[in-house]
Amino acid sequence: MSDPARVDSIEAIAAFRTALCLFGEKVRAGLLEADAEIQRAAMWLRQDMTGYWSAQLAKRGEALARAKLELTRKKLQKTPLGGRQSGVDEEKALAVAQRRFEEAERKQAAVRRWIRQLDQEVFNYRGGVRALNQAAESDIPRALAELDRILDRLDAYVSLKPAVSEPPAGSAASGGMARPGEPDQTGDHADGTSRDGVSGDAREDRT
Repeated sequence: MSDPARVDSIEAIAAFRTALCLFGEKVRAGLLEADAEIQRAAMWLRQDMTGYWSAQLAKRGEALARAKLELTRKKLQKTPLGGRQSGVDEEKALAVAQRRFEEAERKQAAVRRWIRQLDQEVFNYRGGVRALNQAAESDIPRALAELDRILDRLDAYVSLKPAVSEPPAGSAASGGMARPGEPDQTGDHADGTSRDGVSGDAREDRT
């Protein structure tokens, strides 16, 4: 046989249920927001940044090839006097193209590195919030359902009305004989004397 429960305040249980429900909603909203943020970061790295720096690497590679070609052509040209052309401007342009190409290579490598790191962080995050996610998806709903059952039983218990007790047999209210020293329902005392002090025999003589 289970021990009886002591409930001091039904309102406190109802307030706790409300607070637990709000907590569950906030947990689910926070987890959904975190998942959305992870998806946005992954898409930005895998699609936007990967595509952008891949295109930049190809574009800057072509610019570097043109700069090298221009410098080679400049060096092969002869002056009217048969000397070599100055290739200072072409060398500067080649240096700029080389730096831009190397920057694109570093950015592309950095994007790949960040993708790997993001995957590892997401894996760690999933493991860390697994218990919280389970609580939000199953534990809290089960607790709310149990609190609902408890509140329903308490409401049903409070709504019960106590049974009306029957008056004891032989009481004046039940129509029984009067107790000694009290007048009976005819209005006479126990010794035969009426309330006006006249005995029954005397009443008969009066008639």
